[in-house]
Amino acid sequence: MTVDISDLLNRAWKIALNHKVLWAFGFLISMTGFLIFPFMFAPMISLMQSERIPAWLENPIYIAGWVALFGLYMLVVFLVNSVARPAIVLGALRANQDGPRLSFIGLLQASLPFFWRFLGLNLLFTLASAVISFLITAIQMVGMVLTMGLASLCLTPLSFLVYPLLYVGLAWLELAEAAIVVDGLGVMDAARRGWQVIRENKMSILLLTLILYLGVGLLTGVFILPLMAPFFALPFALEDGETAGRILWLTGLCTLIYLPFFAVLQGAVLAFMKSGWLVGYLQLRRKPDTLMLAAAAA
Repeated sequence: MTVDISDLLNRAWKIALNHKVLWAFGFLISMTGFLIFPFMFAPMISLMQSERIPAWLENPIYIAGWVALFGLYMLVVFLVNSVARPAIVLGALRANQDGPRLSFIGLLQASLPFFWRFLGLNLLFTLASAVISFLITAIQMVGMVLTMGLASLCLTPLSFLVYPLLYVGLAWLELAEAAIVVDGLGVMDAARRGWQVIRENKMSILLLTLILYLGVGLLTGVFILPLMAPFFALPFALEDGETAGRILWLTGLCTLIYLPFFAVLQGAVLAFMKSGWLVGYLQLRRKPDTLMLAAAAA
């Protein structure tokens, strides 16, 4: 089976353009992800405002509190994703079938039966990604220790394997999520179905990945440049320790003002990308195109 790219992109574009309610769920995902910035920049700003290490960075109680907050943040990310992602996939499926008009509350309620399966699938993906990253890092570290650092020259290209593996993993995740919504499968069955579709349609999945991730990512990447303002400001801040904090705070404030606008764009992009993967799954799956929707009664 092959994927009809022209039809897929046309359908995904119409779904994302005509059903802006899907943008709202993408907006929630994006804004939740952007909350990582305070955890990134709070220690940096504290260090820039003082010539010595701030007391809170040396206090294990504060560090434990910061770690606990970060853990709570990650929990919120998983919970929001486990509600918003199935809502987008379900909305795209209904829109593809020319179903009734989509509403935010209606999709939110209809996505709840998929919550635990999406949560389990995302935890599985996160765990697999962490294990692969750990193994690659461990191989590099052991090689460097055994060869007194000489192996770093040979093993450095190994780190580049992370990127193709990441894209394969993301394609698998998208297909497995589509399988949960379209065919009502459980976590492990959806994981197997997603991998089966990849194995049986390698070139189609490669093309889809290049278009929906790399291509769309490059087109929208220019809009992320303002979010890099704090990093661009760092060299100037380092020249004058007295004004370092002010520069970082100012660029951070500008970044916060820009974030909602960028999150809306990201919401639209997510709606388009997930609609594309949903249509791609429908084209490539083995079953006839008589769709069985797990939440049809919703």
